[in-house]
Amino acid sequence: MHERSLNRILVVGGSGFLGLATLAALEGVEVHSTYFHHRAQLEDVTWHALDLMDSAATAALVESVRPSHLIALGWQLSDRDHLEMAENLDWVRATLHLARVFAATGGTRAVFAGTYAEYGVAEGILDESRAPQPVSLYAVCKDAIHRVIARAAVNLGISYAWARMFTVYGPHDADYRLIPYTLQRLLKGDEVRTTEGRQVRDFIHVADAGRALAMLATSDLTGPVNVGSGQGHPVREVVELLGEATGRSELLRIGAVQQAHGETQRIVADVQRLRNIGWSPQFDLRSGLAETVDWYRSRA
Repeated sequence: MHERSLNRILVVGGSGFLGLATLAALEGVEVHSTYFHHRAQLEDVTWHALDLMDSAATAALVESVRPSHLIALGWQLSDRDHLEMAENLDWVRATLHLARVFAATGGTRAVFAGTYAEYGVAEGILDESRAPQPVSLYAVCKDAIHRVIARAAVNLGISYAWARMFTVYGPHDADYRLIPYTLQRLLKGDEVRTTEGRQVRDFIHVADAGRALAMLATSDLTGPVNVGSGQGHPVREVVELLGEATGRSELLRIGAVQQAHGETQRIVADVQRLRNIGWSPQFDLRSGLAETVDWYRSRA
C-alpha cells in the first residue's frame, strides 16, 4: 500500500479520549493538535486552543498551521444523552467547514471519525459494503457528513478515509460508558447492576484504535473503513473479566437490569480493509481490560 508523504498533521480533538491515543501513535512527524478545555502534557505536540464552532477561528488556525494531513475527531460525546442532542447538527456544520478550509489551504489527506452506529440495527459481521441505516440523530449526522465528503472530495482535491469506530475502550473514557462505570464502582466497593449481557459487541482498545487512525492518515485507503478488533465478545464476558481483574466479582449483579427493547444482539466489525494497510491489534480483550484496570486503579 502506497503511503502519502506527511509533512505536517493537524489532529482536531487531540485532547479527547481517542485523540490522546492517536497522538501517541504519531511518530517522526510535525504534529499539531487542538484542545478546547485542557491540553495534555505530550512531547513533540504543538497545542492550539480552538472552539470548533467558531468558524473564523477554525479558518485562521488551519491557515496558520497549513497541515498536509488532518485527523478530525472533534465531537461532543461526553454527555450520556449525546445520541439525540440537537448539538449534533452544529458538529455537522463545523466538521464540513473544517474539511473545506483544510482543502483550501493545500491539505491533501484527511481521516474523519465515524461510528458503527451508521449501520443502524444491522446484525452480525458488518463490512463496509453494507448500506448505512442510521437511527439516532448522532449516527444520522455522521452518515450525512460522510455522504457530503464522499461526494465533494474530488472537487476539494483531497483523499479521505472515513473511520467507523466500533466499541472503543481504555484510559480516559467517558465515565458513563460501560467499562469505566463498572470499573469505578467496583474499585469503590459498590455493586454493579447490569443486564444479562448477552449482547455481542466488538471491543477495541483505544491504543489500537489510535494506531489505526494514524496509519490511515498516511495510507491511500479511501472511503469507509471499520475500526474494530474483528472479534465479538458478550457484554457479560467483559463485566465478568472486570470483576475478576479487580477481585470484586461478588459485587456484580448480572441480570438485575432489563435489556433495552429492540437492542441489536450481535455487532462485529469486518476489519479486512484495515488489515490491508498492515494494521493488527496489539491487545486482546483480556490484556486490554487488564491494562485499563491498572490505569483506573492508579487513579482511584
